[in-house]
Amino acid sequence: MRAIPQNECLIPYLDMHCICAHMCHICEIADRYRANMRERVKSCSELFDYYDVLLKTPKGGGSEYLYKPLVLKPEVMRQRGIEVDMYNQIFIATDGAGMFSWNPGSQIDGYLLSDPKVQYTFGRQDFYGIPNKKAVERFNQLFLIDLNKYM
Repeated sequence: MRAIPQNECLIPYLDMHCICAHMCHICEIADRYRANMRERVKSCSELFDYYDVLLKTPKGGGSEYLYKPLVLKPEVMRQRGIEVDMYNQIFIATDGAGMFSWNPGSQIDGYLLSDPKVQYTFGRQDFYGIPNKKAVERFNQLFLIDLNKYM
């Protein structure tokens, strides 16, 4: 994750010296902010869906999952015992033949952005696709994590 300059800090009420140099991924205040936002978003039942991903066409660019963040389907999350909320929906692909469009029935290995210590394997059909610009901006606004870093 990149360091955020103070003038771009997304916590508007923060008016003090940041000991983390505005690197929100290691900041305790940002962690608390993310936890509060998860609770608020969960109460609104907000989730990403198939409108929040790139089109799976050559021009849309959403068919190649090679080392990209992916939006996991809620029903798959329920089957695997993953808490269904927007923060847990982002999966980072790290390995597997399913990352390539010519292997539609193959598996994809990786981790949830919310818990990088646990590795998962999902089928290509378990994802809506790669988040579009609107979804990336929404995720950054809610959780202070820029998904463009993973693209």
